[in-house]
Amino acid sequence: MSETRPGLDLRTGYRSFLRRQRLVCIGFLVLAAVGVVALFGFSNNTSQSYWTSYAVLGHHLFGLDAPDGRFTDMIFWDRLLPRAINAAFVGGALAIGGCVMQIVFRNPLADPYTTGISSGAGFGATIAIALGVSLVPGLTGNWAIVVNAFILSLVPMAAMIAVMVVRKTSPAELILVGIGIMYFFGAASTVFMLWANPSDLSGAFRWGLGHLESVGWGNMPLVVGATVIGSAAILLMADKLSVMNAGDRGAFTMGEDPKRVRFVCLLMTSMMVAAVVSFTGTIGFVGIVAPHIVRLTMGTNTRYMLLGSFAVGAVLLLASDALAKVMSLPVGVIMSVVGGPLFLFILVKQYKREHMV
Repeated sequence: MSETRPGLDLRTGYRSFLRRQRLVCIGFLVLAAVGVVALFGFSNNTSQSYWTSYAVLGHHLFGLDAPDGRFTDMIFWDRLLPRAINAAFVGGALAIGGCVMQIVFRNPLADPYTTGISSGAGFGATIAIALGVSLVPGLTGNWAIVVNAFILSLVPMAAMIAVMVVRKTSPAELILVGIGIMYFFGAASTVFMLWANPSDLSGAFRWGLGHLESVGWGNMPLVVGATVIGSAAILLMADKLSVMNAGDRGAFTMGEDPKRVRFVCLLMTSMMVAAVVSFTGTIGFVGIVAPHIVRLTMGTNTRYMLLGSFAVGAVLLLASDALAKVMSLPVGVIMSVVGGPLFLFILVKQYKREHMV
Protein backbone atom coordinates (compact mmCIF):
# COMPACT_ATOMS: atom_id res chain seq x y z
CA MET A 1 0.00 0.00 0.00
CA SER A 2 2.81 2.37 0.85
CA GLU A 3 4.46 1.64 -2.49
CA THR A 4 1.46 2.79 -4.51
CA ARG A 5 0.76 5.93 -2.48
CA PRO A 6 3.51 8.09 -4.11
CA GLY A 7 2.13 7.29 -7.58
CA LEU A 8 -1.40 8.12 -6.47
CA ASP A 9 -0.24 11.36 -4.84
CA LEU A 10 1.59 12.32 -8.02
CA ARG A 11 -1.47 11.74 -10.21
CA THR A 12 -3.69 13.60 -7.77
CA GLY A 13 -1.28 16.55 -7.70
CA TYR A 14 -1.06 16.63 -11.49
CA ARG A 15 -4.85 16.60 -11.85
CA SER A 16 -5.09 19.41 -9.32
CA PHE A 17 -2.48 21.38 -11.29
CA LEU A 18 -4.42 20.89 -14.54
CA ARG A 19 -7.61 21.97 -12.80
CA ARG A 20 -5.96 25.18 -11.62
CA GLN A 21 -4.65 25.86 -15.13
CA ARG A 22 -8.12 25.31 -16.56
CA LEU A 23 -9.61 27.77 -14.08
CA VAL A 24 -6.95 30.39 -14.87
CA CYS A 25 -7.56 29.94 -18.60
CA ILE A 26 -11.33 30.37 -18.11
CA GLY A 27 -10.55 33.46 -16.03
CA PHE A 28 -8.50 34.91 -18.88
CA LEU A 29 -11.35 34.30 -21.35
CA VAL A 30 -13.91 35.88 -19.00
CA LEU A 31 -11.55 38.81 -18.45
CA ALA A 32 -11.28 39.24 -22.21
CA ALA A 33 -15.06 39.28 -22.62
CA VAL A 34 -15.55 41.77 -19.77
CA GLY A 35 -12.64 43.88 -21.06
CA VAL A 36 -14.11 44.08 -24.55
CA VAL A 37 -17.45 45.24 -23.16
CA ALA A 38 -15.94 47.72 -20.68
CA LEU A 39 -13.35 49.19 -23.04
CA PHE A 40 -15.98 49.76 -25.72
CA GLY A 41 -17.31 52.61 -23.59
CA PHE A 42 -13.82 54.01 -22.97
CA SER A 43 -13.17 54.00 -26.72
CA ASN A 44 -15.42 57.04 -26.93
CA ASN A 45 -13.28 60.11 -27.48
CA THR A 46 -16.21 62.36 -28.42
CA SER A 47 -18.19 64.71 -26.17
CA GLN A 48 -20.72 61.92 -25.48
CA SER A 49 -20.84 60.22 -22.09
CA TYR A 50 -19.37 56.79 -21.33
CA TRP A 51 -22.84 55.19 -21.23
CA THR A 52 -23.86 56.52 -24.64
CA SER A 53 -21.90 53.66 -26.21
CA TYR A 54 -24.08 51.10 -24.46
CA ALA A 55 -27.28 53.02 -25.19
CA VAL A 56 -26.54 52.80 -28.92
CA LEU A 57 -25.63 49.12 -28.54
CA GLY A 58 -28.87 48.40 -26.65
CA HIS A 59 -30.89 50.20 -29.31
CA HIS A 60 -29.51 48.10 -32.16
CA LEU A 61 -29.42 44.76 -30.36
CA PHE A 62 -32.51 44.88 -28.13
CA GLY A 63 -34.67 47.69 -29.55
CA LEU A 64 -34.24 50.01 -26.55
CA ASP A 65 -34.67 53.78 -26.79
CA ALA A 66 -32.06 55.33 -29.05
CA PRO A 67 -29.89 58.27 -27.99
CA ASP A 68 -30.74 61.58 -29.59
CA GLY A 69 -29.17 62.35 -32.94
CA ARG A 70 -28.26 60.34 -36.01
CA PHE A 71 -24.67 61.54 -35.65
CA THR A 72 -24.34 59.83 -32.25
CA ASP A 73 -25.65 56.57 -33.68
CA MET A 74 -23.32 56.81 -36.65
CA ILE A 75 -20.25 57.47 -34.49
CA PHE A 76 -20.80 54.54 -32.14
CA TRP A 77 -22.46 51.91 -34.32
CA ASP A 78 -20.76 52.55 -37.67
CA ARG A 79 -17.28 53.53 -36.47
CA LEU A 80 -16.44 52.65 -32.86
CA LEU A 81 -18.12 49.24 -32.50
CA PRO A 82 -16.55 47.57 -35.56
CA ARG A 83 -13.20 49.05 -34.60
CA ALA A 84 -13.48 47.62 -31.07
CA ILE A 85 -14.47 44.17 -32.35
CA ASN A 86 -11.64 44.14 -34.86
CA ALA A 87 -9.14 45.32 -32.24
CA ALA A 88 -10.07 42.33 -30.08
CA PHE A 89 -9.71 39.83 -32.93
CA VAL A 90 -6.53 41.39 -34.32
CA GLY A 91 -4.95 41.35 -30.85
CA GLY A 92 -6.01 37.74 -30.40
CA ALA A 93 -4.59 36.71 -33.78
CA LEU A 94 -1.23 38.38 -33.15
CA ALA A 95 -0.99 36.92 -29.63
CA ILE A 96 -1.81 33.33 -30.55
CA GLY A 97 0.50 33.67 -33.58
CA GLY A 98 3.31 34.84 -31.31
CA CYS A 99 2.69 31.93 -28.94
CA VAL A 100 3.01 29.44 -31.83
CA MET A 101 6.21 31.06 -33.10
CA GLN A 102 7.83 30.96 -29.66
CA ILE A 103 7.03 27.24 -29.42
CA VAL A 104 8.09 26.09 -32.90
CA PHE A 105 11.28 28.18 -32.86
CA ARG A 106 11.92 27.46 -29.17
CA ASN A 107 12.80 31.12 -28.74
CA PRO A 108 11.09 33.42 -26.19
CA LEU A 109 11.87 36.46 -28.38
CA ALA A 110 10.03 35.15 -31.46
CA ASP A 111 6.83 36.90 -32.55
CA PRO A 112 4.32 36.70 -35.45
CA TYR A 113 6.65 38.80 -37.62
CA THR A 114 9.66 36.50 -37.25
CA THR A 115 9.13 35.17 -40.78
CA GLY A 116 9.30 38.68 -42.26
CA ILE A 117 5.55 39.02 -42.84
CA SER A 118 5.42 42.62 -41.63
CA SER A 119 8.24 43.78 -43.92
CA GLY A 120 6.68 42.10 -46.94
CA ALA A 121 3.30 43.63 -46.16
CA GLY A 122 4.92 47.03 -45.63
CA PHE A 123 6.61 46.82 -49.02
CA GLY A 124 3.31 45.95 -50.72
CA ALA A 125 1.51 48.81 -49.00
CA THR A 126 4.32 51.22 -49.86
CA ILE A 127 4.21 50.58 -53.62
CA ALA A 128 0.41 50.91 -53.53
CA ILE A 129 0.40 54.17 -51.57
CA ALA A 130 3.55 55.84 -52.86
CA LEU A 131 3.54 54.66 -56.49
CA GLY A 132 -0.12 53.78 -57.06
CA VAL A 133 0.89 50.29 -58.25
CA SER A 134 -1.60 47.45 -57.73
CA LEU A 135 -0.49 43.84 -58.13
CA VAL A 136 -4.07 42.98 -59.13
CA PRO A 137 -5.19 45.07 -62.12
CA GLY A 138 -8.25 47.21 -61.54
CA LEU A 139 -7.93 47.61 -57.80
CA THR A 140 -7.57 51.10 -56.40
CA GLY A 141 -7.65 52.86 -53.05
CA ASN A 142 -7.68 50.91 -49.81
CA TRP A 143 -8.29 47.52 -51.45
CA ALA A 144 -5.18 47.91 -53.59
CA ILE A 145 -3.17 48.49 -50.39
CA VAL A 146 -4.73 45.48 -48.65
CA VAL A 147 -4.24 43.08 -51.56
CA ASN A 148 -0.66 44.26 -52.21
CA ALA A 149 0.18 43.87 -48.54
CA PHE A 150 -1.32 40.40 -48.36
CA ILE A 151 0.36 39.06 -51.50
CA LEU A 152 3.82 40.36 -50.66
CA SER A 153 3.53 39.38 -47.00
CA LEU A 154 3.39 35.76 -48.16
CA VAL A 155 6.68 36.04 -50.07
CA PRO A 156 8.90 35.89 -46.93
CA MET A 157 6.86 32.94 -45.66
CA ALA A 158 7.29 31.13 -49.00
CA ALA A 159 11.05 31.81 -48.94
CA MET A 160 11.38 30.43 -45.42
CA ILE A 161 9.38 27.33 -46.26
CA ALA A 162 11.50 26.83 -49.39
CA VAL A 163 14.64 26.91 -47.25
CA MET A 164 13.08 24.32 -44.93
CA VAL A 165 12.26 22.03 -47.87
CA VAL A 166 15.60 22.37 -49.68
CA ARG A 167 17.90 21.81 -46.72
CA LYS A 168 17.86 20.75 -43.11
CA THR A 169 17.73 23.87 -40.99
CA SER A 170 17.59 24.51 -37.27
CA PRO A 171 15.08 26.94 -35.71
CA ALA A 172 17.89 29.47 -35.16
CA GLU A 173 18.83 29.34 -38.86
CA LEU A 174 15.20 29.87 -39.87
CA ILE A 175 15.04 32.96 -37.66
CA LEU A 176 18.15 34.31 -39.38
CA VAL A 177 16.51 33.70 -42.78
CA GLY A 178 13.48 35.68 -41.60
CA ILE A 179 15.67 38.53 -40.38
CA GLY A 180 17.52 38.66 -43.70
CA ILE A 181 14.25 38.81 -45.66
CA MET A 182 12.94 41.47 -43.29
CA TYR A 183 15.95 43.73 -43.90
CA PHE A 184 15.68 43.25 -47.66
CA PHE A 185 12.03 44.28 -47.85
CA GLY A 186 12.63 47.08 -45.34
CA ALA A 187 15.38 48.51 -47.53
CA ALA A 188 13.20 48.20 -50.65
CA SER A 189 10.35 50.03 -48.89
CA THR A 190 12.74 52.82 -47.88
CA VAL A 191 13.94 53.25 -51.47
CA PHE A 192 10.40 53.56 -52.82
CA MET A 193 9.45 55.97 -50.07
CA LEU A 194 12.39 58.17 -51.06
CA TRP A 195 11.13 58.17 -54.64
CA ALA A 196 7.55 58.89 -53.61
CA ASN A 197 5.67 62.14 -53.81
CA PRO A 198 5.94 63.93 -50.43
CA SER A 199 2.13 64.07 -50.21
CA ASP A 200 1.96 60.25 -50.36
CA LEU A 201 4.87 59.72 -47.99
CA SER A 202 2.86 60.39 -44.84
CA GLY A 203 0.28 57.77 -45.81
CA ALA A 204 2.92 55.08 -46.29
CA PHE A 205 4.65 56.07 -43.05
CA ARG A 206 1.37 56.02 -41.08
CA TRP A 207 0.47 52.59 -42.45
CA GLY A 208 3.75 51.21 -41.15
CA LEU A 209 3.01 52.48 -37.65
CA GLY A 210 -0.04 50.24 -37.29
CA HIS A 211 -3.64 51.44 -37.22
CA LEU A 212 -7.27 50.32 -36.98
CA GLU A 213 -8.97 53.26 -38.68
CA SER A 214 -9.63 51.48 -41.99
CA VAL A 215 -11.30 48.43 -40.44
CA GLY A 216 -15.11 48.66 -40.50
CA TRP A 217 -18.21 46.52 -40.94
CA GLY A 218 -17.39 45.96 -44.62
CA ASN A 219 -14.04 44.24 -44.14
CA MET A 220 -14.62 42.91 -40.61
CA PRO A 221 -15.75 39.45 -41.84
CA LEU A 222 -12.35 38.97 -43.51
CA VAL A 223 -10.38 39.87 -40.37
CA VAL A 224 -12.64 37.95 -38.00
CA GLY A 225 -12.96 35.00 -40.37
CA ALA A 226 -9.19 34.69 -40.87
CA THR A 227 -8.63 34.92 -37.11
CA VAL A 228 -11.28 32.34 -36.21
CA ILE A 229 -10.21 29.84 -38.87
CA GLY A 230 -6.50 30.28 -38.15
CA SER A 231 -6.92 30.10 -34.37
CA ALA A 232 -9.14 27.00 -34.61
CA ALA A 233 -6.58 25.26 -36.85
CA ILE A 234 -3.79 26.14 -34.40
CA LEU A 235 -5.78 24.81 -31.44
CA LEU A 236 -6.25 21.52 -33.29
CA MET A 237 -2.44 21.32 -33.45
CA ALA A 238 -2.06 21.92 -29.69
CA ASP A 239 -0.98 18.36 -28.89
CA LYS A 240 1.67 18.39 -31.62
CA LEU A 241 2.90 21.77 -30.42
CA SER A 242 3.24 20.32 -26.91
CA VAL A 243 5.57 17.69 -28.33
CA MET A 244 7.68 20.44 -29.95
CA ASN A 245 8.52 21.76 -26.48
CA ALA A 246 10.74 18.70 -26.06
CA GLY A 247 12.94 19.73 -29.00
CA ASP A 248 13.40 18.04 -32.36
CA ARG A 249 14.97 14.88 -30.93
CA GLY A 250 12.29 14.62 -28.28
CA ALA A 251 9.58 15.06 -30.91
CA PHE A 252 11.09 12.27 -33.00
CA THR A 253 11.17 10.04 -29.93
CA MET A 254 7.46 10.67 -29.32
CA GLY A 255 6.53 9.84 -32.91
CA GLU A 256 6.23 13.33 -34.46
CA ASP A 257 8.13 14.80 -37.38
CA PRO A 258 9.26 18.22 -36.08
CA LYS A 259 9.97 19.51 -39.59
CA ARG A 260 6.44 18.74 -40.71
CA VAL A 261 4.87 20.19 -37.57
CA ARG A 262 6.97 23.34 -37.95
CA PHE A 263 5.99 23.62 -41.63
CA VAL A 264 2.25 23.29 -40.95
CA CYS A 265 2.32 25.70 -37.99
CA LEU A 266 4.32 28.29 -39.93
CA LEU A 267 1.91 28.04 -42.84
CA MET A 268 -1.24 28.42 -40.73
CA THR A 269 0.15 31.21 -38.56
CA SER A 270 1.60 33.15 -41.49
CA MET A 271 -1.65 33.03 -43.46
CA MET A 272 -3.67 34.26 -40.48
CA VAL A 273 -1.24 37.03 -39.52
CA ALA A 274 -0.79 38.11 -43.16
CA ALA A 275 -4.56 38.54 -43.53
CA VAL A 276 -4.73 40.63 -40.36
CA VAL A 277 -1.65 42.78 -41.01
CA SER A 278 -2.86 43.62 -44.52
CA PHE A 279 -5.68 45.66 -42.96
CA THR A 280 -3.93 47.08 -39.90
CA GLY A 281 -0.26 47.56 -40.71
CA THR A 282 2.46 46.49 -38.28
CA ILE A 283 1.30 46.44 -34.65
CA GLY A 284 4.19 45.26 -32.54
CA PHE A 285 4.69 43.72 -29.08
CA VAL A 286 1.23 42.10 -28.81
CA GLY A 287 2.52 38.80 -30.12
CA ILE A 288 5.58 38.77 -27.92
CA VAL A 289 4.18 40.16 -24.64
CA ALA A 290 0.86 38.29 -24.37
CA PRO A 291 2.37 34.75 -24.40
CA HIS A 292 4.87 35.74 -21.70
CA ILE A 293 2.08 37.11 -19.49
CA VAL A 294 0.19 33.84 -19.84
CA ARG A 295 3.30 31.71 -19.31
CA LEU A 296 4.10 33.52 -16.05
CA THR A 297 0.58 33.29 -14.68
CA MET A 298 -0.66 29.84 -15.71
CA GLY A 299 2.30 27.69 -16.74
CA THR A 300 3.19 26.06 -20.03
CA ASN A 301 0.27 23.79 -20.91
CA THR A 302 0.11 24.45 -24.64
CA ARG A 303 -3.66 24.40 -25.14
CA TYR A 304 -4.30 26.76 -22.25
CA MET A 305 -1.41 28.96 -23.31
CA LEU A 306 -2.92 29.38 -26.78
CA LEU A 307 -6.37 30.25 -25.42
CA GLY A 308 -4.94 32.52 -22.72
CA SER A 309 -2.67 34.32 -25.21
CA PHE A 310 -5.65 35.02 -27.47
CA ALA A 311 -7.62 36.50 -24.57
CA VAL A 312 -4.73 38.62 -23.22
CA GLY A 313 -3.84 39.85 -26.71
CA ALA A 314 -7.44 40.91 -27.33
CA VAL A 315 -7.65 42.94 -24.12
CA LEU A 316 -4.15 44.38 -24.57
CA LEU A 317 -4.80 45.74 -28.06
CA LEU A 318 -8.30 46.95 -27.23
CA ALA A 319 -6.98 48.91 -24.25
CA SER A 320 -4.16 50.36 -26.38
CA ASP A 321 -6.64 51.36 -29.08
CA ALA A 322 -8.87 53.10 -26.55
CA LEU A 323 -5.84 55.09 -25.37
CA ALA A 324 -4.77 55.73 -28.98
CA LYS A 325 -8.13 57.33 -29.79
CA VAL A 326 -7.93 59.60 -26.77
CA MET A 327 -4.39 60.70 -27.69
CA SER A 328 -5.05 60.79 -31.48
CA LEU A 329 -2.10 58.50 -32.20
CA PRO A 330 -1.80 55.26 -34.20
CA VAL A 331 -2.41 52.22 -32.04
CA GLY A 332 0.95 50.76 -33.09
CA VAL A 333 2.73 53.68 -31.40
CA ILE A 334 0.77 53.24 -28.16
CA MET A 335 1.37 49.48 -28.20
CA SER A 336 5.11 50.03 -28.58
CA VAL A 337 5.22 52.60 -25.77
CA VAL A 338 3.27 50.30 -23.44
CA GLY A 339 4.67 46.99 -24.69
CA GLY A 340 8.36 47.87 -24.47
CA PRO A 341 8.54 48.53 -20.71
CA LEU A 342 6.04 45.73 -20.05
CA PHE A 343 8.20 43.27 -21.97
CA LEU A 344 11.32 44.31 -20.02
CA PHE A 345 9.42 43.89 -16.75
CA ILE A 346 8.29 40.39 -17.77
CA LEU A 347 11.84 39.38 -18.75
CA VAL A 348 13.24 40.57 -15.41
CA LYS A 349 10.47 38.80 -13.49
CA GLN A 350 10.98 35.61 -15.47
CA TYR A 351 14.76 35.71 -14.90
CA LYS A 352 14.28 36.11 -11.14
CA ARG A 353 11.77 33.28 -11.13
CA GLU A 354 14.08 30.90 -13.02
CA HIS A 355 17.14 31.71 -10.88
CA MET A 356 15.40 31.79 -7.54
CA VAL A 357 17.11 29.51 -5.09
